[in-house]
Amino acid sequence: MARLKALLRRQSGQLSQVITLNGVSLDEAGQRVCLEGETWRSLTATEFRLLRYLMLHPDRIHSKEQLLEQLYALIRMPPRLTWSKSMSLVCAVISANR
Repeated sequence: MARLKALLRRQSGQLSQVITLNGVSLDEAGQRVCLEGETWRSLTATEFRLLRYLMLHPDRIHSKEQLLEQLYALIRMPPRLTWSKSMSLVCAVISANR
């Protein structure tokens, strides 16, 4: 769904919005991230939502539960995911993106 929205934004002539914080740039339209001086890296939808939330709320400490709630705030949690499996997913995404 996010990729479809990104395609529609590009077709309508809107410029992509880039959020930059402490040398990290997040391209909202392309769902990709770039560290200073490095190449852009594509993100999964989960990685993108989590990183975007953290970048928009930089000076706060977030619990795993808060991150999980934010991660799934816009979508329904797949039925096969239990709370503990979802928590493991959040931990894995954070570890992969450190």
